[in-house]
Amino acid sequence: MFKNIHDAVSFKTRVFRWLLLIIVAYIPFYRFAQAWLENHTQFSAGTVFWLSHWYEPAIIILIFYYFVIFLFQKKRKIGAEFILALILIIGGVISIFYGSQGISRGLEGFRFLLLPLVIFVIAYTAGFSKKNLRTFINVYIISALIIAIWAIIEQILPSNYWSLWAVLSSNATTWFGGHTVDGLRQSVSLIGGPNQLAAYLLPAFFISLISLNNSFKKWRWIIIIIIGAAIVFTFSRSAWIGLVVGLILFFILHKEKLVRWIGLASFVLVAVATLLTYQFGSAKIQSIFTHGASQTGHAIALEQSIREIKARVSNLPVLFLGSGLGTAGPASIKYSDGIVSESWYLEVILELGFVGLFVWLMYFFFILKKTVNTDRGLFLGFVSIAVASLFLHTLSDNPAGTFILFALIGIQTSLPIDQNTNKG
Repeated sequence: MFKNIHDAVSFKTRVFRWLLLIIVAYIPFYRFAQAWLENHTQFSAGTVFWLSHWYEPAIIILIFYYFVIFLFQKKRKIGAEFILALILIIGGVISIFYGSQGISRGLEGFRFLLLPLVIFVIAYTAGFSKKNLRTFINVYIISALIIAIWAIIEQILPSNYWSLWAVLSSNATTWFGGHTVDGLRQSVSLIGGPNQLAAYLLPAFFISLISLNNSFKKWRWIIIIIIGAAIVFTFSRSAWIGLVVGLILFFILHKEKLVRWIGLASFVLVAVATLLTYQFGSAKIQSIFTHGASQTGHAIALEQSIREIKARVSNLPVLFLGSGLGTAGPASIKYSDGIVSESWYLEVILELGFVGLFVWLMYFFFILKKTVNTDRGLFLGFVSIAVASLFLHTLSDNPAGTFILFALIGIQTSLPIDQNTNKG
């Protein structure tokens, strides 16, 4: 079948590249698949979990395969972002064993916080081309469109429609169909959470704004309007802020001065109108901005996190290195213990300490430095997610968004300089 070992390795590499593409295409639907299996099969909870999370063992296979191949390559591109990603992954693995919640909980925390970096390393070392990058972007935009269209349709469907249609059980309404803000439906589409949906769509919005290839360009504004409307219908404040910051940067970086100043002036007017709407609007309008009890929960989480960080001043090793993966963030939500920090950055400080946060921020710096000069759409998409993560665990509780984002970043930053894409 193969003439030599090189041909066999080359074939396996191509197969594994397709596997990564299949993973990022499947991820937006994994939670729905899990809910459907729970409702329509007699499988045990463990079996359902692994049938819907099959991608995790696949990721382990991919990372080992591509990293070994990478080590034995004669010519290797090693950027600062790649080294920093490896430092975080290795540091995270070490923290699993010293963490205060045990190895099992540490592994859970690794899945939440660092699995996207594993995706990045796989994409970086897989040897993808610019053509491969376009394929990944096309698959992402098509998936985002499907999900965004359903998010819009969802606004006219009855509450808990999945259970009414007997597609999912009533228990699944925790994720699907039961999210509201003062009676207003929050779209969740097939992803299962308003914040997760918005975070998945944010990079797609900015890629559509700048980096679409020729096959999509004639539909650009239709795609942008659909995805933008879906983000609005999530009523996710963190996503709205990320969207606004990304758009402001879009106009600041725009090469045409007229567009730049008109855009920035428009944002000033919108900001003033928003403040006036909040100040003089009805209680229902104001609740869209404050989210009622949700805002109180955020304030309490912030207070608890800051208090815990201050308490660690007397224990410098924990302050600088953290208490280990799984001790804050989504893992704490899942197990109903520990500190729910809400902010992803506070989660990193609590789990990996100030050293871990510094390495993460350095990784962000080099990613942004490269993408601003190679793919402006990807750059703005990453910025919007980084901003949204100030207020929620956006980068650790949303594999749908982070997997595709870090895969695109890994491919883009590994490309040779002469394969530049769109600056916008």
